[in-house]
Amino acid sequence: MTIVPKWKDFYSIYLEKAYVNNSKRLMSFTTLNASERYNQLFKINPNIVKRLPNKIVASYINISQETLSRIKSKV
Repeated sequence: MTIVPKWKDFYSIYLEKAYVNNSKRLMSFTTLNASERYNQLFKINPNIVKRLPNKIVASYINISQETLSRIKSKV
């Protein structure tokens, strides 16, 4: 099977960006507190916070749903 060069380039760039984003997210678990992680996510992509249920958002930023609810009520 031959690989289309443009597709290979696209896939390589996509994987690099995904790796960098995931590394930043994992690093934030140790360097930022819960409210800072929520604010960072809201600043980068507010649609995720607005459209997804609290359970998923809380899991993504590694906090409990209760903590996310408290943070949202303060903002």
